[in-house]
Amino acid sequence: MVPGRVALGGEAATENQVGHLGEADRDLRPWQTNVLRCMAIGIAKREPPARGRMMAGYGSKSADRRQLVASPVHRAMSETDTPLEMFESEELLPSPAAADAMERSLAVTRRHAAAGTVYDSDGMVAPGVVADLAGAGYWGLRAGAKYGGSGASFGVWAPYVAKMTAVDPWVAGLSSPHAALGPVNLIGRFGDDEQKQRLLPPLARGERLGAFAVTEPGTASDWGAIRTTAARSGGGLLLTGEKLFISNVAPGRTAGVLCQIDGRLTMLIVELPLTEDDRFRTVSYDLRAPRHITNRALIFDQFPVPAANVLDANGRSAAYHGLNHGRVLVCAFSAGILRLMAGTLIPWVQTRETFGAVIGSRELVQRRLGRLAARIVACDALTAWASQLLDRDYRGELECVLTKVFGSEAVKEATVDLLLKTHGSRAFLPGNLFSDSIYDLLAPTVFEGENEILTLGFFSSLAKARLASPGPGLPLAQLRPASTPHLEELAVAAAAELHGAGREIDSALHHEGAALAQHQATAVELAQRVQQAAVMLVVSRYGARQNDPLVRNAAACMASELGQRLSGSRPTATYHRMLTDLGAAVAEDRFSPVAEAPRGTVAMPSHVPDPRGRPDDRR
Repeated sequence: MVPGRVALGGEAATENQVGHLGEADRDLRPWQTNVLRCMAIGIAKREPPARGRMMAGYGSKSADRRQLVASPVHRAMSETDTPLEMFESEELLPSPAAADAMERSLAVTRRHAAAGTVYDSDGMVAPGVVADLAGAGYWGLRAGAKYGGSGASFGVWAPYVAKMTAVDPWVAGLSSPHAALGPVNLIGRFGDDEQKQRLLPPLARGERLGAFAVTEPGTASDWGAIRTTAARSGGGLLLTGEKLFISNVAPGRTAGVLCQIDGRLTMLIVELPLTEDDRFRTVSYDLRAPRHITNRALIFDQFPVPAANVLDANGRSAAYHGLNHGRVLVCAFSAGILRLMAGTLIPWVQTRETFGAVIGSRELVQRRLGRLAARIVACDALTAWASQLLDRDYRGELECVLTKVFGSEAVKEATVDLLLKTHGSRAFLPGNLFSDSIYDLLAPTVFEGENEILTLGFFSSLAKARLASPGPGLPLAQLRPASTPHLEELAVAAAAELHGAGREIDSALHHEGAALAQHQATAVELAQRVQQAAVMLVVSRYGARQNDPLVRNAAACMASELGQRLSGSRPTATYHRMLTDLGAAVAEDRFSPVAEAPRGTVAMPSHVPDPRGRPDDRR
């Protein structure tokens, strides 16, 4: 068997082989012993993982990678010899030009944050900040050097967005419609040489910012209902229709607009004029999130667009390409937001005392901080993995959906269970991350697709692929992951769970056929198990390549938690110790991933005026 692979579905060891380990087996590492026990119940067998294996060696030709059957998730569910390197990522370094632009952009944002000048009088990211970031090279990070950018790969750029988010989430947020969802990415991928030479330089220089316009008043995910149309007129097009909830759009900017041309969905690059008129206007509304980024409706009435601005690609494919990149950035934003949460909590848990001790020394608080740290590392792992898959020209549909779902759900959970509960009533004071940003903290669960709807689509894609080549059904109850703190064991168990989930879906399809997709509650539950197992595997493999023991422990805690969910098992005492030790490190400010997150101030009203005129120092 090839090192670094998991063989599933056969060759189970006998009870004697596993239950009575001989003298020679006493030298086995704990994870190797556990794998033997897994074999005894038919879960998995595995050779020691190959260290330092590079991702570039797996997969097929680039054209084949665009097919769903090449998806790492689909392959892990279908194949009996799973290459674990499909779920690994590498540590990537930016080019000198990109590194300089990244550092300059961070410095610009930190300077404005310290001066309180990030936002203008309307609460939006200020034009001066946009201009300073243009001078730093921020808007051209993803554009090629020949077009005025620094050519950072998506695998380099996405983790950087997490860093920028920890400085200012809305400065980071502007980059997604500009260069992930929107025109920098769309033109870079689907534009011809003339379109790139003409349209990319103003975007790279920050003279024009980008937007992504798909949603309409009557449709969001149902693109067949899109009514915006570009009719041919002479040598050009006349665009008519309305787009809704478009972030970062304003006169003088450039939008990728999904519309109908000759009865087909097409992606059209629209250069908006500097002034509005009867043919083009924007409509503002009182939208609570995103709080510091312009979000408007676009209304076109026979607005002229050059025919040369049509991208030569299937409109659905182009839109999905943008959405896949945008969904990965949701997870990158999540990684940054979770760091901001840690930055607000650390001073509080070091200051607040109960019964003579700071709350950071209490196990319940440490457990919360440990869970927060685990989610930070998980979001980092998923961001690195999914972004590098897209760089390698994988379709990424399944992987980007589960990455977005996990990241946004992690922030949603942390907002209430970790941030609110630890800050207590002070979470509702002005200046607290919770009270100031509650809408923005929850919005990612519906941005780029509502999570359960995305998960239903995730299942439908899996079901179609598996109906085309069904495997033998096997109830998932026979394939349960272990609950263990060891990363190698967790990876084995996650791979087994993925394979078992595929066989359970095959069984369900055998009984229900294509109609299973209509049983939405069942379909979502099955798909969520697949997503959790995939996250468990990605996080385990990411943790295994880390040198920082606390980061490794955070990965093990997250993967173990997912294993407990999948198996229905209770947390072990070892798990509780690992989690609280991790949380103690966060409380003591020893967890390196949050080192650069700004530290919040402790909101502590010392003296509340008493209506009877007497001072009251109640806390």
